Amino acid sequence: MKNKLSQIKLVLVILLVSLLAVAIVMPRLFVYLLVISETIGVLISLELLLFDKRGTTSKIAWILTIHLIPYGGIALFLFLGRNPARRRLGVNQLQEQTKIKAVVNELMVASDAWQTEVPAFAHYNQVLSGQGVISGNQINVLTNGQATYDSILSAINRAEHHVHMFFFIFKEEEIGRKIIDLLIRKATEGVEVRFAADSLGTLKFSFETVKRMEAAGIEVLAYDPVNTIFTASHLNWRNHRKTVVIDGKIGFTGGINVGDEYLSISDRFDFWRDTHLKIEGPLVNYLQESFLYDWMYMKNQAEASAPFISEGGRHVYFAAEAVGDAAGQIIYGGPYDRERVVRESFLNFISGAKESVRIAMPYFVPDEESLAVLRRMALNGIKVQVLMPGKGDRGISFNGSNHFIKTMVEAGAEVYHYQEDAFLHCKIMIVDDCYATIGTTNFDVRSFRLNHELSVFLTKADQAVAHLVNDFEADLVVSKPVTLASLAERPLITKIREQLSSLFAPIL
Repeated sequence: MKNKLSQIKLVLVILLVSLLAVAIVMPRLFVYLLVISETIGVLISLELLLFDKRGTTSKIAWILTIHLIPYGGIALFLFLGRNPARRRLGVNQLQEQTKIKAVVNELMVASDAWQTEVPAFAHYNQVLSGQGVISGNQINVLTNGQATYDSILSAINRAEHHVHMFFFIFKEEEIGRKIIDLLIRKATEGVEVRFAADSLGTLKFSFETVKRMEAAGIEVLAYDPVNTIFTASHLNWRNHRKTVVIDGKIGFTGGINVGDEYLSISDRFDFWRDTHLKIEGPLVNYLQESFLYDWMYMKNQAEASAPFISEGGRHVYFAAEAVGDAAGQIIYGGPYDRERVVRESFLNFISGAKESVRIAMPYFVPDEESLAVLRRMALNGIKVQVLMPGKGDRGISFNGSNHFIKTMVEAGAEVYHYQEDAFLHCKIMIVDDCYATIGTTNFDVRSFRLNHELSVFLTKADQAVAHLVNDFEADLVVSKPVTLASLAERPLITKIREQLSSLFAPIL
């Protein structure tokens, strides 16, 4: 469960000290090494320009990093900048993931849940990803952390067969300990509990807690741990999903991780604004598929899928039945996929707007095409509203987001900053006040290219969409509109900081 980042830090410190020693004792050798470093940097830059398929913004950011930071820029590129699409997964991982997806597709095609008459964006998303629109659901919006945790804890407490849980961040704070204690109790009662988290998001997760969970019968796994210098290239490719599935019938996903800050217990912010979803019905089968897809990756064993897709198993782990009339579509993808399906689904969604596009995002660092699509909608007379934090949790992301405000306002979009004593972390888009998407995906290059993400597109969920619209309008009341005049009044140092952040935010 634990990373060994100290090894990487030690190697980097040794390299830095060695270079300083060479510079002092053997300055001529240092110059030779500098020439070699720059030559390697030029070769990497040429490879990026000529053969790499990432966006221009990311290419420029890496080329600047490589050449502005001697030696260190190349090291950073080797650790963080390699193209994730070139990573080759193991045979067991690929085979078992394929088996899971095939069984779910078979079950859904055979059911009456797969809806054929869908909005245009959902049709395009289905062609793109293979994920259909599923009806027969009850979908509830959970506004902020308290409502979300109460609902998750209540559902876990009623679990009879299994609890599957994955979070990007899971902190051993008050709410984290409460969830762990409940999982342990359910496991001792005979409920199957599978717990996983992104290894970088659980840096402070203690070995003692893992041992206590495993002793109770909980299976605990970590996503892409960085255990040696040789696995450091995985460091920048994180699993940002948040998925909870209970008894194959109830599912949760959205923007909320596990930590006290999501309950507005924080020294930095007075209030943490976030949104999550509770789903009941056949759509949960795709949440389960997403969890098990990641589980197969982490297990990396032959026949790891067998318990879940056997004739008996598939009807236990994919047991959701129709409970309502809401319809939705779950799209998930990641850096190892050939296509950026989540990003393309976002653009399909926005492009289908006829009247309005509302966006609430903590990180707004679009690539060139995504920015162009939004600006085009605004220029065409579509009402585009973008709600962003008034105070960021990470300086480079916050300043990078602010860099794109002016071009959006010039195109006619309305941009707002949420109240400065709070943090806006929800990931929501609403089109024409009729359709919405909510999930783990931010509107930034990291989510589009470097993270494993999941988003739920609500194609027929009037109550849930109305809830999101009401929340969005309530958020606007406590937000401040950004104007060209207010942008012009910013200090020069702020403008420079935003410009520089916009260059480097896409690679971090």
